Amino acid sequence: MTQTERPVPSVCVSDTVDKIRQVLSKLGRDEDIRSARGQHWTREIMRQIADVTEDAKFRDVFPFGKSIGPSATGKSRGGEWLYDLCWLEYVAPDSDVIVGMPLALESEWGNDTEILEDFQKLLVSRAALRVMIFGERNRSTECTKKTLCKQIESYRDGDVDDRYLLAAYDAGRFVFFLLDGNGRTLETTE
Repeated sequence: MTQTERPVPSVCVSDTVDKIRQVLSKLGRDEDIRSARGQHWTREIMRQIADVTEDAKFRDVFPFGKSIGPSATGKSRGGEWLYDLCWLEYVAPDSDVIVGMPLALESEWGNDTEILEDFQKLLVSRAALRVMIFGERNRSTECTKKTLCKQIESYRDGDVDDRYLLAAYDAGRFVFFLLDGNGRTLETTE
């Protein structure tokens, strides 16, 4: 199989973006989870996003896929592997042959240097959708977004069809930016 024989359906990327927005928007409004911040909040975000893979629409497109990272039950699904969370597609249910990575996700609540370091892991990924969840302590969301967009623009191995979802936690809510492989904003939602 070649990449040209198995492109990731754009409907899957679009549906995944919508589901992730829903999960994060809901968690961003949950006072109990929000007040915990730190590791508890991050684990809850990862668990709920990992469970999006259980959605029937996702299973129809990637029937032999699985999430690598935390699960909703708190049990590990293999722990972190390269990224805070990733979805891998295998050639068959019990196979160890990877045929694709529909999603790679990083989360960072630190400063701009820490956010950029995690984002650069996504930059070199070939995942169909690369998700960066962040909350900046020292800079504005717009300033951090500009830094990440500049990194996408500068990356010579990128492709215009690459998709990035930036989920910025700012002023008690998430703001979402869907970007193309040139760092251009395709969509902004709150």
